[in-house]
Amino acid sequence: MSDKYTVEIKTQEGGPIKVLFEVLKEVLQDISIEIKRDDTISESKKEDSESKSNKGSENSSDESDESNEGSEDESDDESKEESEDESDEESDDESEDDSEDESDDESEEESNEGSDDESDEEQNEEDKKKADEEKKKRGYMRVMAVDQTKTIFIHLKLESKNFTKFHVVPPKKVIGISLPHLHRYLKSMEKDDSITFIMKQNNEHNLWIKKRNLTKKREVEDHINLIDMDKDKYKIPPASFEAVIKMPASEFHKTCREMNTIADYVEIQCVNNKLIFKCKGDEGGRTVEYEDSSQNEDSDNDDTGIVRIKHSDDDNEKKLKIVKEIYDLKNITLFNKFTNLCDDIQIFMKSKYPLVVRYSVANLGHILVVFTPVRQDNSKFNDEKELYNDKDEVEYLDD
Repeated sequence: MSDKYTVEIKTQEGGPIKVLFEVLKEVLQDISIEIKRDDTISESKKEDSESKSNKGSENSSDESDESNEGSEDESDDESKEESEDESDEESDDESEDDSEDESDDESEEESNEGSDDESDEEQNEEDKKKADEEKKKRGYMRVMAVDQTKTIFIHLKLESKNFTKFHVVPPKKVIGISLPHLHRYLKSMEKDDSITFIMKQNNEHNLWIKKRNLTKKREVEDHINLIDMDKDKYKIPPASFEAVIKMPASEFHKTCREMNTIADYVEIQCVNNKLIFKCKGDEGGRTVEYEDSSQNEDSDNDDTGIVRIKHSDDDNEKKLKIVKEIYDLKNITLFNKFTNLCDDIQIFMKSKYPLVVRYSVANLGHILVVFTPVRQDNSKFNDEKELYNDKDEVEYLDD
């Protein structure tokens, strides 16, 4: 069936896919989805494979020649000695024996050559399987986009190796789709549904969506019109961060959600082994503090607590390590439902730099959400203070 399709991507993780696009539609409108399957084998691998095959055949040929030469020399010497010492009759008998020996040697050589060819074929088949596995590991579905306010950057990457089926012809396709329209077809999905995205060879203006529930023996097929999108390119250089924090996704969003009822902005501080959230509104304020007790010198291997903090290796151990910035709570709380995708999140912090939060998308891949910091003396952004504009390079941590 796959030969009728240019795209066929299937996963049993229908529930997480629904949650993912349900949240993204609140942030983005139209997106480009890049779908890629690596169909290339590096030249070095090809050359290695060919050289192995050629070397094997050459060795087989050399061995065969040496074997023939050896058998001919032995035959000549024996026949000379026999002819001097024995009668003509005995010589005739010996020559018959020699011819039988030679034919046996030839059959053995042919058998060896055949086994060598089979061995080479098996090796080539094994190399091909390994190459196919490597191709599958390197494929992905990817979305990179900035929201309309240019204060949130999204990088979603779902890896092909985690899908039940991942078929793309040619190896790379980019499709444009409206997220509100897509969500309209996904919102009726149940968490146990499998989902398959299909693009047909004879109609690449539509995307088919198949949702199947094995328990209820139900299959629903929809199709959605695709749209033309401008190709935005984001150059993403690597970045180093001053602090990396791991904590439960539910705890992070609970804290931000509750603070959003008090204030518009939150100051997030990472001070040595403590993570501190502070907010201040018209009626009051709140401070929430988490401690990484595993770094407490007074405790021996204390595993209690829900936050783990790692500072950059460049910092002096005795130096006070402080990283802090102010962020818009409204932007952070847009992603509250991502708590259904993963248990823990990673938070990457750097002073005067965007906040990067990494969520796992079930077992399919991950999404990085980048939040622009807010100037302390400004409650609104203007054109001069936006982090992202059309010519900016967006920087964040990548795998």
